[in-house]
Amino acid sequence: MELPDTKLDQHQNDDYCFGCGPENPIGLKLTFSEDGDFVRSRFTPSKEYQGWNGVVHGGILFTLLDEAGGYAIISKNIHSGVTAKSETTFKSPALMGKEILIEASITRMSSRLIETQARLYYPDGITIASSSSLWYIVSRK
Repeated sequence: MELPDTKLDQHQNDDYCFGCGPENPIGLKLTFSEDGDFVRSRFTPSKEYQGWNGVVHGGILFTLLDEAGGYAIISKNIHSGVTAKSETTFKSPALMGKEILIEASITRMSSRLIETQARLYYPDGITIASSSSLWYIVSRK
């Protein structure tokens, strides 16, 4: 999958964000691009993110989904928001060293709340996990 060049700026001046901070030595270092109504990224897990032998830890997968939802919000000029509730469904193991594609979009927005959908999947289209989240808007740009 080719990512568009419309990279989204980091939402904070915190280079140590676990999800997107480039200076965090154990962070995921994700970068997201806008692609129509979606934000997209990719991640290839290394052994540091392992749960069971050869499988990515579920908490890391949730973090990928949560970060994607956060960037979907950023793409709509929301300066900051916090996850109020999230439901995640795991469908397939995520294997170490195998590229994971990430996408998220907003499904509903009101003045104080936003709902997002996010999905992790392999390049062949097999879904690894998906989430539906409710976010509380803290501030707008």
